[in-house]
Amino acid sequence: MSEKLQNIKEEIILYIKKNKTQAIKAAILVILFIIAACLFFAGGSDDNSDTIMVDESMQGDAFEETELEAPSDIYVDVGGAVNMPGVVSLPAGSRVFEAISAVGGVSKEGDTSNLNLASILSDGDKLYISKIDEINETPQSEGSFYSSTTSNTKPGKVNLNRATSEQLQLLQGVGPAMAQRIIEYRNNAGMFKATKELMNVSGIGEKTFKKLEPNIEI
Repeated sequence: MSEKLQNIKEEIILYIKKNKTQAIKAAILVILFIIAACLFFAGGSDDNSDTIMVDESMQGDAFEETELEAPSDIYVDVGGAVNMPGVVSLPAGSRVFEAISAVGGVSKEGDTSNLNLASILSDGDKLYISKIDEINETPQSEGSFYSSTTSNTKPGKVNLNRATSEQLQLLQGVGPAMAQRIIEYRNNAGMFKATKELMNVSGIGEKTFKKLEPNIEI
């Protein structure tokens, strides 16, 4: 390729000597030719290979980060006859006895005989530890473990006339505010004479009552 450039250069010089009037044009042609030759030989594939290597490296880092992602924790609300009731954070797959341990264990008044301590917890579960006298009053109760999803242990029926705020909150859709309204109605109007009276409580309509009816009694 260099021999061809040399021959072209000699031809251009000879052309200039023979025709000096067009020397400027010839000089411009030489410059353009040199620029074109430099651009041709300056091109390379190194930049492309570097770019590919960087991209592959970034993809590898992203893949490693995905593999190392740790499983998320779950949050469980533990109340009733325990030493430190409240919401606790536990590793996914934890069991009922581990949640009880996380809140300082069962208090002297508590009784876990109605619970399956080996049940696996899910995120958002509510665990209520009954007192001994509460279990004696309602021996038909199957337990006090309410899961937000599914569980091997289902809560028994809640007695509207004897239930505490925590027990009322075991009912699906009943939060602290609604539980307080039920207790206030009971204190002001007297004991419930029929479960349908629950619809007299502010915020509980026919649709809500139908959802609660299978799980309540008087």
